[in-house]
Amino acid sequence: MAASGRATHTFLILLEGSPASEAAVTLERAGPQGSVEVLLPPVRALRFLTAGGAEGAALDEWWRSSRPVTTRPIVLVGHEDGLPNALQGLDAEFWVAVPEPRMLGLYAGLANTRAMVTTEPRRLVEVVLEASGVIAIAKPEPPPDPLQLLAEAAPSAGSPDTPRPLTRGAVLGPAGGSPSRRPGPPRAAAAIGQLFDRLGQLRRPALSRQLGQAILARKPLVVAVVSRKGGVGKTASAAALAALLGEAVDEFGHTAALVDANIGNPDAWGRLEVRGEAITVREIVGRLMRGEEPPSPPYAQTPALAVYPESREAGDGYTPAQVQRLANYLKARHAALVVDLPNRLPAFSSPDAALAAAWIAEAGVVVIPTTADPAALLGVTEYLATESVRGKPVVVPYIVPRLRQIRTAPEVHELLERIRSAGGGVVEVPDDDRATLALIRRTAITEAGLALRQGYVALAARVVEAAPPRPEREG
Repeated sequence: MAASGRATHTFLILLEGSPASEAAVTLERAGPQGSVEVLLPPVRALRFLTAGGAEGAALDEWWRSSRPVTTRPIVLVGHEDGLPNALQGLDAEFWVAVPEPRMLGLYAGLANTRAMVTTEPRRLVEVVLEASGVIAIAKPEPPPDPLQLLAEAAPSAGSPDTPRPLTRGAVLGPAGGSPSRRPGPPRAAAAIGQLFDRLGQLRRPALSRQLGQAILARKPLVVAVVSRKGGVGKTASAAALAALLGEAVDEFGHTAALVDANIGNPDAWGRLEVRGEAITVREIVGRLMRGEEPPSPPYAQTPALAVYPESREAGDGYTPAQVQRLANYLKARHAALVVDLPNRLPAFSSPDAALAAAWIAEAGVVVIPTTADPAALLGVTEYLATESVRGKPVVVPYIVPRLRQIRTAPEVHELLERIRSAGGGVVEVPDDDRATLALIRRTAITEAGLALRQGYVALAARVVEAAPPRPEREG
């Protein structure tokens, strides 16, 4: 919104409601004419980083119609649950308004992120303007070091809107550390374009063409997602993998499929938003065994992802011949299959264990999610030792706990090393409740948060890399 010339400071406002308008007006009036550029997107707060569908399209259109940005933006946003995780790894200068002092610690240690206690946007804007060098706010008896003032200013008793000290992790480096320098000079215009790609497009960043090409080189890729016990993120891992594989092959005109083979708990995919009438796996198998052609499957809201839910009615398991017939049918129609299996070791001792063994035999890669729970980690080692899995490429999504004492526990590290030594490729995925929230709200788990998506993108890449290439046809 700068009048003319090239702006020297760009502010992206992600505050909501009247605080956003008030902040925009204050910022636009600051500094010499044309020196301040204010960006006010149609979707703000945490949703700016996670929006998809109509909201994502609105943001894309807004960015296309915005003026070129030539300075590194400063982002103003209010605290909400999930924001600290979403800001991890983003290359921008963030200023976060938090309502209570106890929330300052949530942002300690985040690079390029500063937090202050205030519910008044004018005060946040004033501090941001001074810290960025746009204006100098007059203060009685100013101390010689403005950073010292920002870090140590004492709040007025009983005034929730009085600015509190900024987080030491954001302004002064790690808690208890020495003062750090101010952010560096504005980056080149090319880097700014990449920044906005990350802030906007990374709501669902485009996957590299190489991933799609690698999947097609292994077509049909079959991924069996298994576990020894529940509560390890198996459903989340299967959903995320299937969504990303579908997204990767979409531009090549292919599709992926998500198959619910968890006959003991077939409710997982009933919560996904799908288009069209769902035909269950049991119905498909029945038609195939009768020599009939099953109808087309429904598709999820994510690109190129067919969904095959299991019947919720009690039924017998499937014979290996039936699984093989179903697998051949699906492999002929999709570039990749992700199969969610029961929480059982593969064996022929029960219907669900036999089903796990039959699908693992069809799979090119086995995925065994785990948490830091020693029982879950031991369950992975048990799975790796089974005859069905031995010799198969195995990838282990490890849900990294938030608590540092658990992350650094020697027992956890020892078990992870045992998994690696046994052939399991460990990929770290952040512990984020939005993975479950995405299932509840019937939204793509890969849109739930930037850090979460990045973790699952790394998982998808490792799975595809581990899969054997398609054998060359003779003749």
